[in-house]
Amino acid sequence: MIGLFNSVPRRIEDIALLTRHISGAMKARAPMHEILRSYVADCEPGKMTRVVNEMAGDVEAGTSLADALDKHILTFPASFRRLVRVGEQSRTLEGTLEQLAVSLEEGLKSYEFFRRVAIYPLFVTILIWLDVMFILIYILPKFDDIFSGLGAQLPYMTELWLGLNHSNVVPIIFTLLMLIPIAMLTGTALGLRFRLTGSGRFMLQLPFAGVVLRRMETARFTKNLALLLDVNLPLSEALGLLVDSTDNAYVQSAIRDLQRRYESGEKLGGLIAGQPLFPAGMAVIIASAEDRGGLAQALHGLSKFYQERTAHGLAVIREIFEPVLLVLVGLMIAMLLLAMYLPLFTLPGLIPSS
Repeated sequence: MIGLFNSVPRRIEDIALLTRHISGAMKARAPMHEILRSYVADCEPGKMTRVVNEMAGDVEAGTSLADALDKHILTFPASFRRLVRVGEQSRTLEGTLEQLAVSLEEGLKSYEFFRRVAIYPLFVTILIWLDVMFILIYILPKFDDIFSGLGAQLPYMTELWLGLNHSNVVPIIFTLLMLIPIAMLTGTALGLRFRLTGSGRFMLQLPFAGVVLRRMETARFTKNLALLLDVNLPLSEALGLLVDSTDNAYVQSAIRDLQRRYESGEKLGGLIAGQPLFPAGMAVIIASAEDRGGLAQALHGLSKFYQERTAHGLAVIREIFEPVLLVLVGLMIAMLLLAMYLPLFTLPGLIPSS
């Protein structure tokens, strides 16, 4: 999930490179089809070069860049195609592409930050899961074989662990519990998309983590809205394009509600104040910017502020996640080892007399 263009990092990286190439080459006043063909010549063959080569042929035949992009809806997001069309119509394509390139590059930097934050906890989580599963699958059955031949009453904790492990309850439950953080951390590290439907609002209401997620959504909302306003897109249409900038269904619903009520005549600042998704202080600044002008500049400032708060919150979560996970898994392993070694202290009493 990167910025305005909700897609996988590899595709966004290709689009960012193309956008930067076009915006830079336009300063030399070269024809658009030659700019596109120069990109194809400079890059390694692949899906993007084939698409751009087709676009170059269309543009050379007289098609506009926006129309050429519209033929490749699976490659270029709707928001990107719409902004290029606005840039062409307003004769500000060079500046629009420059802003798009900056936004895409900032989004990639954010992805790299999230990836670095997620990789170490992911490694620790997988290592812990493998260690515990080794104990449950290999070590515990060895003790089970030893104790089963004694023919004596074992401590309750030992019998409980052996019974649960024999029925595969413990390995299955532990694996299911560990799959949740592993899946989330893997998705973050790889930049995969998760469609949050019914769980979207629940995720935003989680203790501490929900606060960080709301700040992240706020930073994305303000940054992308500022970008759209910078290219002179009407606020109502900009809100409509922002719906697809997030995978959280609850946030999408909130943005649609903002768009609908704004079109009915209400001001954005008042709408933000009545939306629990966004911080109260944000509404005050937006309302003031609406009255005095400079809404895009105010949104840029808010975006930087909430991006910094998000980065700080993620760093804190990482610092808390690792020791908490280690403590919880350590308690489980301690109970498991206690159950296995407790009979050894009473071994003479467990051996049947001849």
